[in-house]
Amino acid sequence: MKQTEPSGEMLLEYIEGEAAPDVRAEVEAWMGADPENEAMLLDMAKIYYARRRAERIRRRDVMAAYEKVMRSVCRKRQTIRLSWQRVAVAAAVLVAVNIGAWYFAGYRVSAGAYITLNSNAEKKVEYTLPDGTSVFLNRNSSLRFPLKYAKDSRCVKLDGEAYFEVAHDPDRPFVVMTDNDLQIQVLGTKFNIEAYAADSIAQVFLLEGRVRVDIGDNSSGIRNYLLTPSEELRYNISSGQIALRKDPSVSGIEWMDNTFVFRDTPFPEVIRRLSHNFGVEFVVRDAGLSDYTFTGTFDNRDLSLILEYMQISSGIDVRYESVVAGRQRITLSQKKPNI
Repeated sequence: MKQTEPSGEMLLEYIEGEAAPDVRAEVEAWMGADPENEAMLLDMAKIYYARRRAERIRRRDVMAAYEKVMRSVCRKRQTIRLSWQRVAVAAAVLVAVNIGAWYFAGYRVSAGAYITLNSNAEKKVEYTLPDGTSVFLNRNSSLRFPLKYAKDSRCVKLDGEAYFEVAHDPDRPFVVMTDNDLQIQVLGTKFNIEAYAADSIAQVFLLEGRVRVDIGDNSSGIRNYLLTPSEELRYNISSGQIALRKDPSVSGIEWMDNTFVFRDTPFPEVIRRLSHNFGVEFVVRDAGLSDYTFTGTFDNRDLSLILEYMQISSGIDVRYESVVAGRQRITLSQKKPNI
């Protein structure tokens, strides 16, 4: 007889230690039916209490509460070993993470339950996915992944920029999906993806191994590209154009070192990257600015210094306007000559 899966409310009550005896019995029967169910509940508990700690809720001892759940789940074992380092890392990472409402809002938690990691303009996020894959999420980005992968694949969805070090698993390809008709499939490798849903440009840079990039859908036809190390694919969603280039001198992940590297980079590309990194909106008043290019290495944590360089080197006028929908609006124009 297949064990019925508890509702999200029941799992949350169990994690909080407030479940009625019949609910506790049902949850524990569900855990006992499959080791993966137990692992899923422990992941939920870890994330739940890490989030509470991040939000500075001090009504109870977070780690003691988490240990209580562990003892309850593992009560039949003779010894309990808690990986405090792992818990601490999770708590630190989730400070900048917004956990999806996959059970808080009463959704039914199942093998298809998802977590969403969100970074903001101040914080980047480093996290280890359920399969052991390491992901580094750039600012203003989000990654959605399941608590439990399918048997034949490991699918995640990215909006923004992220670097992946994929755990090798030949039986389950790792697939990154985006809203830009871009899909990347790997077995085990290191690569960077930039694919913001609202953007017209998507890029994939491969550091190690091999990846296959699929572009398009079944209605328009799917184009496949195999990348080799140090190769970058750039996809213009608006025009459908695809450009491939290989440059061993470029790491492709300078943002992880808090650095921008521009090499004769066109002005539209510069402000596109600045907009994503700092969560600001640029308004360009003069079309002639699109012909400008910029070269230099900058600290990507200080927008004012980068804009100051643009003012000095290219005579661009920078004006900080009002904040619209939580985003600072900055107007750029050609500086008028003194008369």
